[in-house]
Amino acid sequence: MREFMNAMVRFSAALTAFGWHQTTIAIAAPAQMLGGVRQIKEAMDAASEVLRDNVDEGQKQVFSSIVGVSTGLVARTVGMVDASLFDPSRIVQTTMGIARSTTDTLLGSRS
Repeated sequence: MREFMNAMVRFSAALTAFGWHQTTIAIAAPAQMLGGVRQIKEAMDAASEVLRDNVDEGQKQVFSSIVGVSTGLVARTVGMVDASLFDPSRIVQTTMGIARSTTDTLLGSRS
C-alpha cells in the first residue's frame, strides 16, 4: 500500500509539473502560437476528463473540490500577475496554500 501511495504522489507531482510547464509556455507564447497553446489546453482537458470518468462518485466529488480550490487560486493569481508573482517566497506560500487545501479536501473525503 505504501508503494501505491508513493506512486499516487509521484503521479500527482508529475501532473502538476506538466501543468506548470505548459502554463509557462502559454504565458511566454507569442500571439501567433496561441493556436498551439489552445491545443495543449484541449489535450490536458481531455486527459483530465478521462481520468475523472474512471473514478467512483466519491472521488469525483474530491476532484470537483480540488478543481474549485484551484480555479479560485488561478483567478486570484491571474488577477495580480506582476513581477512579484515570481518572487520565490510568494511561490512557496502559494504552493503551501495549495497543499493545505488539497490535504483538507482529501482528509474531508475520508469521513
